Amino acid sequence: MEQRDNPLHIFCRNCGAPTGFDIVKQTYRCQHCGEITGISEVNRAVTSWKKLQKENCTVSAAGRKREEHSCPGCGAIYSFGEGEATADCIFCGSKLVRKEFTNLSQLPEVIIPFFLERSEAEERLKKWAEGNSGTPEGKMVLENIGSLKGAYLPYRLIRGPVGAVVNRPGTERIYRCEGFLEGIAINCTSSLDNLILNDIEPFDWSALKAFDFGYIAGQSVKLNDLSDKAVNERTEKETEEDFLPLVKKIMQTSGVGIKVSTGDVSSVSALLPVYFIKNDKGLAVMNGQTGRIAVSTGRIRNSYIRFLEPTIYTVVISLIISAFAGFTFESIFYSTAVFGAIIFAAMEKSLGVNKIRVVLKSEVAKSARTDGRLEVTEEKNILKNPYDNTPVFIEKDENGRPVPAKITFYSPVRLMVFLVQSFVLVFLPAICAVPCRFLTMESGEDFWDKFHIGYGAAWYCLTVVLVVVYYVKVMRGNIYEKPLVYQIMEDKSLRLIKQPEGKSVGFLSMFADRLAQTTGRRVDGNMLKELFLSKEGMFLLGALSFIFLGSFLAIFC
Repeated sequence: MEQRDNPLHIFCRNCGAPTGFDIVKQTYRCQHCGEITGISEVNRAVTSWKKLQKENCTVSAAGRKREEHSCPGCGAIYSFGEGEATADCIFCGSKLVRKEFTNLSQLPEVIIPFFLERSEAEERLKKWAEGNSGTPEGKMVLENIGSLKGAYLPYRLIRGPVGAVVNRPGTERIYRCEGFLEGIAINCTSSLDNLILNDIEPFDWSALKAFDFGYIAGQSVKLNDLSDKAVNERTEKETEEDFLPLVKKIMQTSGVGIKVSTGDVSSVSALLPVYFIKNDKGLAVMNGQTGRIAVSTGRIRNSYIRFLEPTIYTVVISLIISAFAGFTFESIFYSTAVFGAIIFAAMEKSLGVNKIRVVLKSEVAKSARTDGRLEVTEEKNILKNPYDNTPVFIEKDENGRPVPAKITFYSPVRLMVFLVQSFVLVFLPAICAVPCRFLTMESGEDFWDKFHIGYGAAWYCLTVVLVVVYYVKVMRGNIYEKPLVYQIMEDKSLRLIKQPEGKSVGFLSMFADRLAQTTGRRVDGNMLKELFLSKEGMFLLGALSFIFLGSFLAIFC
């Protein structure tokens, strides 16, 4: 295994090809020859590389006279050109005076050099601002384009396997999963807004170089001004944010709680190139390597995304109900009002307005030069990781052994069963009336002469409400307690793991849960029997039976 100049790239010790991470096996595996490289071996190699790089930097510093200054206002480190004695700090405006650069404790281990020249960055940012001139962000950039500055900012680069504990709020089941972070950058300065800096990522890690003083000659450099505790907290937070979208996709919901463990990741300190405009009106930043832009003036907007799900349910159900009435205005209005009130009331705990800071940004970018001319290509997946780092969940098989697994919740079969059950429940009076109608039909009589399906409206309305409440309050939560678990086999095939019997997710469970709350009794076993054994259950079943019988007779007679 060889580190070469880039410690984030792992190469096969057998054939020299780049090595990817096998999440199922939780080890590095060569994509070409299959050679295995353990996590601990990779971490030892990275540690050795970092030690050697620090020694090289020490020798390099001892052999040259470094002239730089630490800003007393914000701690930024500046390299001075020959003959220069003073300068102004581009971060806080303090006056700087030259001194010798002797503090090696904060020296980075790797660097990505500037690729865009200042004139190119200014031209690109101006063009972006002109395209967004109708926004406060675009106007701020156009008014201050002349104050664009460039600097190397301190980062911590993270790469390696991570573990996570995942749960869905409102449910008791805890999931454990394992994944891999290909490379995320943690900013280690407080001078610029970290959230906006995140929006100019990703960087192209293939351009990562071992640090050398020559790269920062004549450039402004900001070294780490955060405590180790603050950096670790930021690392944990951003690792969770980077890992979370992958977990949400698997969990098939955005309502996910996650706690990530990064015990086996490799970490190196780096300097990354950034252009920026900073003033009291806002902050504009540009990736000095790829050309990606992010701008914020601090304005806030309201996000109503939490209202989207209940709105979709309301629209779909209202359209279905209105279809039976010929889509009249009255049917659409009343069904929307009634079912909207029910659904939004049932989901009230998940509703709310989010306050989101507006950050305008360009698409993910990659820069190159053709005949000396800068070309910036913007495309969502242009820097996409070539390896599949989809997290793998760890579940127990029938023998209680932990195995890598794939989990799913809303399978086609489960959805079909729910739809069939809902259809049968809603149209039960009509379904029961069909055979009775056939048995009583006289010769030459049309089936629909004495079969009035619309007369069961009382039952239809009641049961549609029950179906909606059941789905919102019961099924969505209970289904996360009983996932479909498939073991990932050696050949990558899937084998369904039989899960132990748990809480029922049928319609009767909704009534049983309610009885358990009102009576204080644990409801087990036969749900129907439990319903009959309670006064509340008798009243409920009596009311349902009365409405059912009335609807049945109205349809049939």
